[in-house]
Amino acid sequence: MDLGLKEKSVVITGGGSNIGRALVLGFAAEGARITIGDIDETQAGKVAELARAAGAADVQVVRTDGTQLDQAKALMDAAVSRYGAIDALVNNVGWDQLMFFMQTTPDFWEKIIRINFLGVLNCTREDQGWRLDFPALPLLRCVDLPALPGVRVMEAWQGMDTVLVLQGAAAVRAFDPGHALHAAFAPRRGLCVTAPGVAIGCDFVSRFFAPRLGIVEDPVTGSAHCALAPLWAARLGRAALQARQLSARGGEVHCRVVGDRVHLVGQAVTVIRGEVFL
Repeated sequence: MDLGLKEKSVVITGGGSNIGRALVLGFAAEGARITIGDIDETQAGKVAELARAAGAADVQVVRTDGTQLDQAKALMDAAVSRYGAIDALVNNVGWDQLMFFMQTTPDFWEKIIRINFLGVLNCTREDQGWRLDFPALPLLRCVDLPALPGVRVMEAWQGMDTVLVLQGAAAVRAFDPGHALHAAFAPRRGLCVTAPGVAIGCDFVSRFFAPRLGIVEDPVTGSAHCALAPLWAARLGRAALQARQLSARGGEVHCRVVGDRVHLVGQAVTVIRGEVFL
């Protein structure tokens, strides 16, 4: 599949093995220029050779410890210095080590948390509800459109998920969740369908499916809007947008695109409450 990545600059962390290795080779087959960040520079170098043989326009390796902010910044700087920009970033870095619990140390758990879980989520109370501040998720337009029975696909985009643009809200409502099992969508986390929402009083509508993760349909998907909001903001020429997810439960999401960030504003519902006794 041609994803339009030829000569594009792609940064992949944890690209020296396993899933990261597969990501590097996938982007290499598309003809991308790849920057691999990995703590194991030797192993990453071996993957770089494979990537060149697979068709990458160029590959560089930067030794990177994902727990160190200065090294993460140096990785980004290396990509920009060599290729002029970063068109796609895949943060695949992760780490674990199999051992008995009694053999673990505080340093071990700190490393686990810093690499796999640590991050900042900014949440602010507003008149319209709670505002969450997320990074915008990039999308790349596909040349080929998937053929789905009874569905007219206007555009297809790829990112963390596959995004299909349909004609209107009625087409999104009528979309069969079974289509999400189509082989063309297998490499992605899930499938999102979207369309203009002017007919029902909003800027855009969507639905989200991830059957391979056990999610037939997600009621309201914040991460999907981190990709959808920039897409529709560019089309409509406005940074502030009103979105509606057309699941059975449904949900309203106020979206604001602020540079390379997306602010999502909505209501919060308490789903669990408990007490901890120490």
